[in-house]
Amino acid sequence: MAEDRRKPTTVQLEYARHLINELGYDPDWYDVESMTRLKLANLIDDLRKELEG
Repeated sequence: MAEDRRKPTTVQLEYARHLINELGYDPDWYDVESMTRLKLANLIDDLRKELEG
């Protein structure tokens, strides 16, 4: 299966930044703009799990 190379949506980018800030991480450490839609979705899932404890 070919890797999904589509750019993330604006909503995904905003939500990822929100989660990163909510967890107190340095937003500069995450280059969310250069991630594919799939990679960002996986990051969002990981951040949500961490936030939910």
